[in-house]
Amino acid sequence: MIPRERPHRYSFNLHLHFFPHSSSWEAVAGAVPGSSLVDLGDWLYVETFDESRR
Repeated sequence: MIPRERPHRYSFNLHLHFFPHSSSWEAVAGAVPGSSLVDLGDWLYVETFDESRR
């Protein structure tokens, strides 16, 4: 799970990165083939495992 929130000037939240949009996550993690972000209020990151790439 990846927190989906906007940065705030004053907050009790100790997150270092904020990901309000899927593009903000891709800017940090890069584009991984076979992966997706599912919007559940927060982001659910799903990556398929390809046994042949081992």
